[in-house]
Amino acid sequence: MEMEERITDEETFGYYLDFTRQEVITRIVSNPENQENWDLAQKIINMEKDSGFYNPDNWKAII
Repeated sequence: MEMEERITDEETFGYYLDFTRQEVITRIVSNPENQENWDLAQKIINMEKDSGFYNPDNWKAII
């Protein structure tokens, strides 16, 4: 997928969001001192809230 392309399909967006969330959570669990991962998690949470995909249960491993 080229950078100019946008994901417009809600199911595809959800898939990529789930994958990204799990990757960030894995990084935080394996290295909780890395502030960049925590900052990235907060950005993703904010994006989820803005797009209506936020579910706190998805983040329970680190919250």
